[in-house]
Amino acid sequence: MATVPAVVAPAVISGQANSADPAFSPGGDTVYFSRNSTIMASRRVRGHWSTPTIAVFSGQWSDQQPTIAPDGRFIVFVSNRPVKAGDSHPAGNLWRVERRAGRWGEPVHLPPTVHRDNRSWAPSFAGAGSLFFIEPPGAGAPPRS
Repeated sequence: MATVPAVVAPAVISGQANSADPAFSPGGDTVYFSRNSTIMASRRVRGHWSTPTIAVFSGQWSDQQPTIAPDGRFIVFVSNRPVKAGDSHPAGNLWRVERRAGRWGEPVHLPPTVHRDNRSWAPSFAGAGSLFFIEPPGAGAPPRS
């Protein structure tokens, strides 16, 4: 059975300036998305989407492009938050935040095997849970002398 494409919550989520990158929970009852470099969340309650709120793990740094793991246990997103206190803000690194006991934890920077460059973008999960993302040409290449 084919599903008809539909705009998500016109005037609540869609149609707002700078809203992008929707990622739905496995059950389809929650959507996380970017708005003005902040990750927002909205829940579908009795067939209607709630007014979006800032995700508890977002709001301080430039966070965007959330993607939800197929089992819904974690989100990977792009952020310019510093890896360590006092660090400069990288252009775009991938972070992971886990959901335990119904609550989101603290975001964790993905390891150096992922970050060969500070410009990793567009994370996406395949059905089996493999994470894919985009990085610029030459990322991870040794510097030229």
